[in-house]
Amino acid sequence: MSSERKDKVEVEEDRDEEKLLNNEKEVTKDTAQSGTSDKSKYDEKNNKGGIHQAILRIKNDNMFRHRIVHTAILCWSFIGLGWSAGMNGPVFPDLRQIIREDLATSSWMFTVGSFGYLSGSLVGGILYDKLNKVLLLAVSSLGSGICTLFTPYCSALPWMLFIKFAGGFFFGGLDTGGNADIIYVWGGDVDTYMQALHFAFSFGALLSPLATEPFLAGKTTVCDELNMTISNNPTDIPVTTKESRNGVMTSVSPDLKSFTSANSTQLLKCTDRLGETNVHYAFLLSAVFMFSATIGYIYLYIKIRTKKQKLNATHTETKTDDKIDKRQKLPVYLKIVFLTLLSLLIASYCVAEDSFAGFFMTFSLDYLKWDKSTGSFATALFWFSFCVGRFFGIFIVSCCKNSTLLTLYLFLLSFAYLGFVLTTLFRFHPLVWVFITILGFSMSVVFPAIFSWTSEHVIHVSGKISALFLTSSCLSGMVFSLLIGYLMEYVHSMWYAYILLIMSCSCFVLYFCIRVIRKCCVKKQTQTRETDIKAGIEMTLIQK
Repeated sequence: MSSERKDKVEVEEDRDEEKLLNNEKEVTKDTAQSGTSDKSKYDEKNNKGGIHQAILRIKNDNMFRHRIVHTAILCWSFIGLGWSAGMNGPVFPDLRQIIREDLATSSWMFTVGSFGYLSGSLVGGILYDKLNKVLLLAVSSLGSGICTLFTPYCSALPWMLFIKFAGGFFFGGLDTGGNADIIYVWGGDVDTYMQALHFAFSFGALLSPLATEPFLAGKTTVCDELNMTISNNPTDIPVTTKESRNGVMTSVSPDLKSFTSANSTQLLKCTDRLGETNVHYAFLLSAVFMFSATIGYIYLYIKIRTKKQKLNATHTETKTDDKIDKRQKLPVYLKIVFLTLLSLLIASYCVAEDSFAGFFMTFSLDYLKWDKSTGSFATALFWFSFCVGRFFGIFIVSCCKNSTLLTLYLFLLSFAYLGFVLTTLFRFHPLVWVFITILGFSMSVVFPAIFSWTSEHVIHVSGKISALFLTSSCLSGMVFSLLIGYLMEYVHSMWYAYILLIMSCSCFVLYFCIRVIRKCCVKKQTQTRETDIKAGIEMTLIQK
């Protein structure tokens, strides 16, 4: 009996190996059709594309409808997440005014926030795989809303740093959980929905600067009279420009303004100051998004508990069998190499994205000499192009491979940052606006495409893997926020653009290395595996 059973097992193994070697996709298709018969019949009839079929499926398929509702709530919370990210740059000068600190010291807000984000990503990634996923997302959303609400009321630097850390902690947990949850919900069909989730993030980031701008403090010039007068001699004053105030000509120097009369000139010491800020209303709007998302997660949690609905894990595993097979081809050491390089890639990309939005308002005020309104609209233009790119990414990803998307968009990102550096260096403002638009579009699909590509070719993106990626992005944010703030304060404002150009080029180089390693090593591993399978089949046939 044991020998017969052994022969039967060997025959089954040979059959599986032959199928895997000759037609791996056909095996996946057969496995998927044998998973759930009723579901397959419904899919063959109705899931052929188009809005009408999607509506029918939502009406008739309870599980699909549950996934759509789940995804909608995730997208709503990511609108709030993007709203908070989009307002970081515009409100930064007002928060500096509230805590009364200089640029270098205030940059600690970004660093501490990034450290909180890092901690939240680590804790959230670990807890996501162990606790109730929806309830964890609800707690993260609630905590984010509370921290956002109290941020503008922290007038002391220690309290501001504490609230930034706490807010970053909850935002990190929400971001990690959301990215892992969308993959858990949709499995092998995640590409489109991952792009939709990040489109929701960019949509919130687009609206945020526009909604925040009316509540920002205006810039005013305050002049103090000096107790001295000099003769009306233009050579006595380092004049740079001339402006008219109520019909009287004013000579303006970097630190002094002078009101010129017929015989003498009265010097005034003038400084630029911010007026009264109403930025707490902007933070209130952001908190409303997070609180409403919390209600959605609570509804989802109660619905799952009362009706005992769970995601169909069997269906998810069935639909991703082909991708699981691709991942299994990689040995452990190659997975470690890929995850390390991908973490560095995400870290470099997040510096290029987050630092641009976070410091651009300050850069535009100090170096480009724009006013706050112009800086806010430039930030909004960046997020608008970012949002449009992610919207089109929802459809592009269905007809284009993630690897191709990453190659094209990372090259475009490097080109756009090069143009941004040159146009700001020579202060050619019309082209600055053009390259801001290209920057937003080129960044749009990179982050979700990295997640999807990793899940397809390297390893399943669980809560821990999502935490690894977001942790690397937070570490880079902590370091480079301090570095950029220091260089802008004590060296030159253009270092803001130089560093972002270096990071964008690093992204392209890192991804090029990843593609080369995968093409060489994985191809070699696949050929070796196919040779072993053929040899095993031949030996089995000879023995028989």
